[in-house]
Amino acid sequence: MDQERVIEHERTIVDLDANVFAVKWSMDDSQIATAGSNGTIKIYSAATGNWIRTLNCRIGIDALPVTSIQFRPLISQAKTKHVLVATTAEGYIIHWHSTSGKILHTIGVENSQVLSVNYDSEGKYFAVGCEDMHVRVYDESTKTLISDMLPGEGERSGHGNRIFKVRWFGDQTVISGGWDNNVLIWDVRTRRVQKCIYGPHICGDAIDVKGNELLTGSYTNNDQIQIWTLPNGENVFTSTLRNENKPCMLYAAQYSKFDSGAIFAVGGSGSNEAYFYDSLTLRPFAVLSNLTKSVYGIDFANTSNRAAICSGDDTVRVFEISKSRIVSEA
Repeated sequence: MDQERVIEHERTIVDLDANVFAVKWSMDDSQIATAGSNGTIKIYSAATGNWIRTLNCRIGIDALPVTSIQFRPLISQAKTKHVLVATTAEGYIIHWHSTSGKILHTIGVENSQVLSVNYDSEGKYFAVGCEDMHVRVYDESTKTLISDMLPGEGERSGHGNRIFKVRWFGDQTVISGGWDNNVLIWDVRTRRVQKCIYGPHICGDAIDVKGNELLTGSYTNNDQIQIWTLPNGENVFTSTLRNENKPCMLYAAQYSKFDSGAIFAVGGSGSNEAYFYDSLTLRPFAVLSNLTKSVYGIDFANTSNRAAICSGDDTVRVFEISKSRIVSEA
């Protein structure tokens, strides 16, 4: 007999002020942060769903979106804990102390929106992907730019369009993807592309890594889910998501954290769905299909079997994933 995974709805957090473009659990899973289209971050209690505080990321007059957020890893050597970094369409990288609501540091990127941020596993460095096609890497302790990976034309030369996702792989490699249909694997030390994977059209938080597997989610009509081997870039799995005549064009794709990637989830627009897959069988075991607007972000909890999904309907839905049903073969 086998245990079947079951998705159970825990709560819905209603954020009526703005579309929610990103959602992240704090490293200890005590808080859930949301990034809004109105330039604010909202912090909620993960235990109750109650609102705690709002962080205003607007520097100028216009209320431009918060594009990406991430909590700094707790294993970082820095003394201050519960640090949340945000990127904005105004072109800023803002470090917040999420428990006090204080701004710790602000970095401006001239003449470019900043669209994605990701820490390395130890919290020593963070990388950002930008509208101007640059991948920039900063030292977390000093907040100084230590590597600037430039745009270019052709394989191994850099990106040719805006970058919507950066993801660390090890301590000296950054993976990036965006509108140019290229996923690039960069060596931070040499600032050169080690490998180019052509195909995925990345429009959100839709690149993730588990061991030597790379998961990509594309905003396309076909072949939205793909898995590749690292570092050689061989495609080992491709799947098309379609409900009746509507494709699910992906904004989000992520492996689970609490069980070392035994699950992955994807979500997007068109059919406005989220899918949960078993990483071993590569088969979906749950589909959330009652959504009225696009799924913009998915984040698995770090220490518990829960996932949060944010949507264009101004909500965050929290789910528990369990193995409570026994299935016996006939």
